[in-house]
Amino acid sequence: MEENERLYQAYLLKEQALDIFDGRDEVTAMKRLDKWFENVKEAGLSQFDMVVKTIRSYLYGSRTTSSTG
Repeated sequence: MEENERLYQAYLLKEQALDIFDGRDEVTAMKRLDKWFENVKEAGLSQFDMVVKTIRSYLYGSRTTSSTG
C-alpha cells in the first residue's frame, strides 16, 4: 500500500512539473516551480533530489548570466 502511495505522489509531481510550462509568463512559471520544489520536499521522494538540484543549478547560472550579460 505504501509503495502505491509513493508511486502516486511521483505521478502527481510529474504532472505538476509539466504544468509549470503552461504559464503565460515567466513570473507564473517561477511561482509554479517554487511550489513544485516545496511539494517535492514534502513528498520526501529522494528520486527527485537530483532533478531539483539540477534545475536550481541551471536557474542560478542562467539568472546570473542574464543579469550580467
